[in-house]
Amino acid sequence: MKIVKKSYKSSIDIEDVKKFVFNVNVDLNKYNDIFTNRNRNINFKDTLYYLAKYNLDVNSSYDSTNIKLFNNDENNDITSQSYINKRNKILIEHLININTNLIDSLYKHLQFKNNNRYIAVDGSQLNFLSSLNKHFKASSNGNYSYTYLSCLFDVDNKIPINYLVSNEDERSMLTKQLQYLNSNDTLIGDRGYYSENLINSIQQHNLKFIFRISKHICFYIDNIKIINLNKEGSIEVLNGNLKYKLHWYSTRIKQKDFDKELKNIENKIILIKNEEHNLKNELKTINNEYRVLFDRNKFINLELKKKISNVKKKKLNIELTENRKIKNTLKNKSDDIQIKISKLKKEYSDFFQSKKKLELDKNSDYIILTNDLTKSTDEIKELYKKRWEVETHFKFIKEYSKINRMNNKNINYVNQNIQITHLLFIIESYINNLLIKSSKDKNKKVKKSNILASLQDKLLFFIINEDKSDIKKILEKMTKLLKNVIKVIKTDEHKPRQKKRPQTNYYNSNYG
Repeated sequence: MKIVKKSYKSSIDIEDVKKFVFNVNVDLNKYNDIFTNRNRNINFKDTLYYLAKYNLDVNSSYDSTNIKLFNNDENNDITSQSYINKRNKILIEHLININTNLIDSLYKHLQFKNNNRYIAVDGSQLNFLSSLNKHFKASSNGNYSYTYLSCLFDVDNKIPINYLVSNEDERSMLTKQLQYLNSNDTLIGDRGYYSENLINSIQQHNLKFIFRISKHICFYIDNIKIINLNKEGSIEVLNGNLKYKLHWYSTRIKQKDFDKELKNIENKIILIKNEEHNLKNELKTINNEYRVLFDRNKFINLELKKKISNVKKKKLNIELTENRKIKNTLKNKSDDIQIKISKLKKEYSDFFQSKKKLELDKNSDYIILTNDLTKSTDEIKELYKKRWEVETHFKFIKEYSKINRMNNKNINYVNQNIQITHLLFIIESYINNLLIKSSKDKNKKVKKSNILASLQDKLLFFIINEDKSDIKKILEKMTKLLKNVIKVIKTDEHKPRQKKRPQTNYYNSNYG
């Protein structure tokens, strides 16, 4: 029987790959020419690549990054200090220009609508060394410093538009970021963003907004009677000469259904806790028996080393063998119980989260203010749901980059790393959109972690190296990525963000 291997035909256009590589490098080459006046072993692109690799590896130091480059033949035996000396000449403005121009190229290349975008905005806390207290806020215990990252995120095309790090409040940060948006873009923000000054700035830039507002805002207070008459709806409201639209809706569930579902969850939690308690008691008994056997076997081994009669030695050996069998049985039982307890803890955690979500849904009222008068309440619901994309983006960048694990004592290096992280996730988004465009099955999406893993494993080197012979290698890697697609899982379950403090010895780390 002849086995025929099925060949995988890539639907990725080679011209798309060439255009992508060109767009990534067009500004890098410009700065490379500026920074490299003479023939040097290290240039701007080398330095940028080194820092990109450093930021992609969560636990890397400068030296370990350099060793990896050396082992992969990605540098010319250059020291870490050479890279660090070179990076001192790189200005933050250069990196911001590179990122902004690459985003513009991305939209033009993939023919996305550069106007009428829906841009989610949100902030997230970043933690740094305590030695940066002069530049950022100091924690209450003085163990670390922290600041806030504000992100503009295109929710439809999954593109991070801008990162801004500052100690200012979120409204002041957003005001500075408005310059990176186009007229007719729509901003989507949560309750912390509404203010008269910010709304005025947004409208001066000819932008639209969809902001959730608190119940103490005048638009809600003045119309509370109308809002209480209907579970959901919308009305036009005036702010001077300007017209806005106020939407309201709720995710509240009926009290009867709420009580019934809550009781079911609480009963299951009680059963789990009881079962866990019984298993722990059983485990305690097994461990006590095991300890007795362990001590007895230790005593027998000591006796066997002494000069004793053969009869006594034979009896002790028989007892030792039996004890070891029982010990092994007890060990297996103990392991099984430990596994059961772990499963119960997971079940408990799941039910506890379900309980929290149920309680949250019961009390969730949404009051949305917008200057887009054409949208219905159902459309506003769907658009506001998309705001969660920026929350997912924060979780993703913190998990797969050093943005929240930077151990630099130099403020300029911290700002460089943040902009380089932004560049990496623009490239990731670019590749993601290219693969989606090439995928025949439009009901699938590319796994983002696979893209980042490929960027770490030579793909980024091939892109920045910009060698014509590497285009085929880039195409080959992207083709392999295209195979790693997963079905889209639609879910409305969003776990709330948890504010985590860094470890107590965070400021003592020697990395970087």
